[in-house]
Amino acid sequence: MPVQAASEDSVVQQCTLVASGKLSGQCIGETQGYLEGIKSLPADQLDKNIADLVFKLGQLAETGPTCNVKTNGELGQAINLASSYSTTPEQKAQIELISTTISTCTVAKTASVGGPGFRGNKNGNGNGGAGNIGVFPGGGSSLGTFFGGAGHKPSDS
Repeated sequence: MPVQAASEDSVVQQCTLVASGKLSGQCIGETQGYLEGIKSLPADQLDKNIADLVFKLGQLAETGPTCNVKTNGELGQAINLASSYSTTPEQKAQIELISTTISTCTVAKTASVGGPGFRGNKNGNGNGGAGNIGVFPGGGSSLGTFFGGAGHKPSDS
């Protein structure tokens, strides 16, 4: 009997349990299964699915004084794993920055993850801005722009 690939929902479910401290290790394994299952999608669809997954996993991360390096570390590793499946160097670099930010419990501005066809800002024009990992939803940016737009680098403002 063939093994069924993990779904995005099952990844989020397992990673939620890891983020709450109830499990350890399952987030990375489930993420790997999901990514292996979608890696043959066309590049634009694959990158969109990766961005969606990274966004959902990023929402599970604890920030501020309640941040737990152990649980955030596993979330960060799962997010970093997703970067290795990205088809564009820009998205890969942006996801790696997000992964590091989450893994180290650092409050910092991160790049948006996106490209042509990704969710845009609240006006729908595709210009994603910098998000603030420390304060979801993205410190001044809407959730739509946190992972939206054309992969803009974070501004210094």
